[in-house]
Amino acid sequence: MSACPTRRDAAYTVIELLIAVALLGILLTLVVPEMLRSIQDMKVTRSIADLRRIDFELRRYHDRNETWPDSLDDVDLGGMRDPWGHDYVYQVHRGAGWRGRARKDRFLVPLNSEYDLFSPGPNGEYRPPLNARPSRDDIVRAADGLFFGRARDF
Repeated sequence: MSACPTRRDAAYTVIELLIAVALLGILLTLVVPEMLRSIQDMKVTRSIADLRRIDFELRRYHDRNETWPDSLDDVDLGGMRDPWGHDYVYQVHRGAGWRGRARKDRFLVPLNSEYDLFSPGPNGEYRPPLNARPSRDDIVRAADGLFFGRARDF
């Protein structure tokens, strides 16, 4: 017997390569969607943490000044962006017509009595009612700060 393997023994057959490629394809179809979902969940979690931080700073401002700030710039958080690259939206409820601009639940009741704070989510679009198609992926503060999460979960 010779110590060198024959050419046939050293090479992979086409069938072996096809099986390997098929297994790799099956693994990728299982892993990639789950990985993408995990990335989205991490972005939502980060957005909720950001909203809680902003809410804390807004309340601190209110405690010191007995009024809500006009913008996030007043609490040094202006230009803060969500994980999808959009500005966080802060709308204080004052002046005539604030109810028309306020974010609303599916019964068209304002989410908050003091101010709205939210991320427009992955699509970057929003409408006042949470059940409007562009608003379903938003990350919102609701119930005057008792709820932070996805609009579709409120």
